[in-house]
Amino acid sequence: MSRRLRKFALLFILGPILCAPALAADKMPQAIVTARYIAVVVLKAGTPERTTFPMPPYTSSIDIRVRSEVEEAFRKWGRYVVTIDPKAADLIVAVRTGRRASVDGGGIGRAGTEGTAIGGVVSGEVGPARDLMEVYIADHFNGDGTLLWQRAEDGGLDSPDFPLIQKFRKEVEAATKKKK
Repeated sequence: MSRRLRKFALLFILGPILCAPALAADKMPQAIVTARYIAVVVLKAGTPERTTFPMPPYTSSIDIRVRSEVEEAFRKWGRYVVTIDPKAADLIVAVRTGRRASVDGGGIGRAGTEGTAIGGVVSGEVGPARDLMEVYIADHFNGDGTLLWQRAEDGGLDSPDFPLIQKFRKEVEAATKKKK
């Protein structure tokens, strides 16, 4: 096979593969552009439901703080109305601070007809080391949603800049300009 033919064959095979990420990154789903209401939830690694409301059991205090800060960042942006109830949202924004593993502990108390009981609770979680933000279209019938946008970055959910939110914002605004 000639050298020229081999180059053509290689480009023919690899061309669509090499171009696919660029094409996908350029297209912002229309559901994100037209959405009005969002809910921010904590993404719990390793659980089948992945996002639960209002909080997954034994949620890290770091994730609780970041969820609140991300809600505030979206409010400041002003493009979407932030709601605390995912059932009222068009989009679900799931966030998780990066850490390979975490262990949380706490106590619980219970008072009932059989007396008072106090016990300890320990939970653990293993997940991605980078901050993660995912955007889903809210599916109110199935409880899940279709993943529309996802990015992970070291320090991506660090305040006050929130690099992941800035990337999302930049892509949404670019898609909005194209739409007009």
